[in-house]
Amino acid sequence: MHDRWVALHPMVIAMAACAGHLVSRNGGQTRGEINDIGSLPYLIRMKLFEHVDLDPPREIEEHDESGRFIPLIQIRTAGDLRRATFTLGLGD
Repeated sequence: MHDRWVALHPMVIAMAACAGHLVSRNGGQTRGEINDIGSLPYLIRMKLFEHVDLDPPREIEEHDESGRFIPLIQIRTAGDLRRATFTLGLGD
């Protein structure tokens, strides 16, 4: 990750999380070097590293997302989907 050339669209983050999950599910192991770049707190807050089984080089203080975004989650059931839409204020 180059410190000046990293800009990630939310869809790219979601695709990276899916790829990491697929590798893990099929018995593989993810490896990577994580540099302390400007967008690192965003990637940590979105929980990308939890989905790709990598430890970020630092911790952040998480603040309430207050309906602005949903960190990456894997939706497996209708209940998961309801909780996600409720978090954004889209459901009852």
